[in-house]
Parts: sequence; structure tokens; C-alpha cells
Amino acid sequence: MYVAKASDSDDRPYVALAYLFGMWYTPWCWNKTSMPRRAKVEFNECLAWLAGIVDGEGTIAITKTGNYFQHYVSVGNTSTKIIEMVDSLFSAVSGRGHISTHTEGDRIHKSAWIVRVSSRPSVHAVVSGVLPYLVTKIDQGQLAIRSLEMGCTGDHFEAMRMLNQRGPLGRVRSSSQGLQHMPMNQRLAWLGGIVDGEGSLTLGLVRARAAQNKSGFSQLARFEVHIANTNENMLEEIMDISRTNGIGCCWVRGKPRPTERPTHRVVWLGMPRCQALLRLVRPYLVAKGQHADVMLKAIEHRQVSQRTKSGYGHSAVVDDGVLIDLLQDLKRLNARGICSEPVPDQFTHVVARQGSELVSRGRGAG
Repeated sequence: MYVAKASDSDDRPYVALAYLFGMWYTPWCWNKTSMPRRAKVEFNECLAWLAGIVDGEGTIAITKTGNYFQHYVSVGNTSTKIIEMVDSLFSAVSGRGHISTHTEGDRIHKSAWIVRVSSRPSVHAVVSGVLPYLVTKIDQGQLAIRSLEMGCTGDHFEAMRMLNQRGPLGRVRSSSQGLQHMPMNQRLAWLGGIVDGEGSLTLGLVRARAAQNKSGFSQLARFEVHIANTNENMLEEIMDISRTNGIGCCWVRGKPRPTERPTHRVVWLGMPRCQALLRLVRPYLVAKGQHADVMLKAIEHRQVSQRTKSGYGHSAVVDDGVLIDLLQDLKRLNARGICSEPVPDQFTHVVARQGSELVSRGRGAG
């Protein structure tokens, strides 16, 4: 993807044209009357999305080789769409090269991809861009900026190592006060990054007792969205965003283990909650966009079929071929393997548009 440089003044009209033609409202849904259109995404929302990815899947750290200290920011994921989007944002913010590596998967594990920036100006520019939106990694981000501006010492290195410590001794809370002071669209963009990295969208069939069924059981559709993490600040912020928008959710606490921190979950269960949540975050989803589209279509179909058959809540799942097909589609999307589909256009155009200003800012940082 071409990113405008500060010196490429002749190319700026073409970047502006790409932005104008690519950022108008475009429909993303099947039913325009019942689902909102996709809104254009601002660059601050892209940075909020990137902060959500860094909070969930990223690393801000300092390495030491002899007496030399090196800062780096990296994001690892198995989705090439997330990697491509992070790559574009890193390039737009810092104007520097990046290092992309991958580990080949096997029959059990997916292939893993990593995007990393390690030069001092690049790290300073990237961390400065996402710092206002960080929740889980806010302490690491503040320490990285401080050590870059003051000069890194052994104390900074040890402090960063303690912040990134894993296992039962690792921290379960950060110093973040939440994102309540941010506009709701940027908070939703941050949540979209969290859903892309840490979220799970599932549609399954469960058995329930039914007196009218000869076998004594009937199958019901179960819609669920959940986000799992070990950091309590992240989950509290997620619940606050959800409840501020009038969407109910629950916190499922994980069991403590001798060698690991407990993993907690925020869960949205049922059609109304999942539908309301996905409608809010859908414009900001990159990797889970297709998952959300399939689940929204299944929810809408289920609501219509339940009202038109034998009364609301009583239509048989086994006779619903459309729902079964959508369930198989969601299973296919959740299956192991790499998805190589392109990044949604509403992100790529705005990254190119803002490249010129942020490149000059990144080069002067650090």
C-alpha cells in the first residue's frame, strides 16, 4: 500500500482522491432497513483500534544486549488481515520500515505472523499515537516514552521486565483509569480491536427439554460473544462501554491456577445482546467482520422465522435450513487456518490520507 511521504507534494492529490472515493458511506449489510450502514472511519479511530490490538495481542518491551538497550513494539496474530492493518498503521505513524516474521503452523497450530518496529523514532511515534487509548499496556507505554526521552537505563529495563512478567506473579491490573473521557466512537473502535484480537463469536445448538417432543428434548440456537483476558482493567472498560450503550453483559471469573493468572471472560449471551453489540462495533472490525456479518444475518433470520412459524421462540431449529447453513459458515470462519482476505477499505484509505502528517511527526520524535 502506498503511504504519502512528507516530500511527495505532487502525489497528495491522488491520495486525496483515493480518500474521497473510498470513504463515502457504503452498505455492508443484507437488509438496509434493519441494519445501519457502515460509517467512515477517522484516523483517531484507527489509532484506537490499534491500541485495542496492542492491549490484547501486542508487546511493548526493552531488550538488552551487553550495555545496549533496544525498545520495540510488536503485534503477533494468526490473521493476515490484522497483520496487514497493523503493518499499514505502523508505516503511516512512524514512516519507518518494519520487520514481519512468521512461524509455519501444523495440523494443530495456525501459522503466526509478527509485525515489529524497533528503531527509536518509530517506537516513540507508535507508542505516542496509541498511548491515549491504552488500557492494559498503559504502564509499559508510559515507561517506554520516558526511557526514550530521558535515556534508557538498567532501572528502566528491570521495570519493563517486571511489567511484562508472565505467570502467577504477573500483574492483573494496570494504572489505567479507563477511557470514559474519550468520545464513544473512539471507545468503540478500541473495543473493535479487542474483539478482533481477543473476542470469540459462536453460534451453536443446545438441547433443552420439551414436553411436546417425543424424545423429551428439542434443539435451541445459542448465540454468544465473549472476550477473555487476564487483565481486570480491560474487562471493566469493556463492561462499562457495553452498559453505557444499554447492552447487558456478565463477568465470568476464572479459577486461579498455580502456574497461571486466572482468565476472566465478559460474555454477551442471547440474540438481543449479541445483535446490539455487533451493530455497534461492526464498522471497526477487521478480522472478525465476516463473523459478525454471519451472526447478524442469523439473528435477523431467526427473529423473522420465530415470528412467522409457531409463535415467537418456538420454531424448530432442525427444520431451519438457512440457520443451519449460517451455522456452518460461522464454523468455517472459526476453523483453523489463515484467512488471506484484504483489509476492509474503510481503514486503508484513511491510513493513506493521514500518512503525510504523521510521517513527519514520527521522524521528528525520539
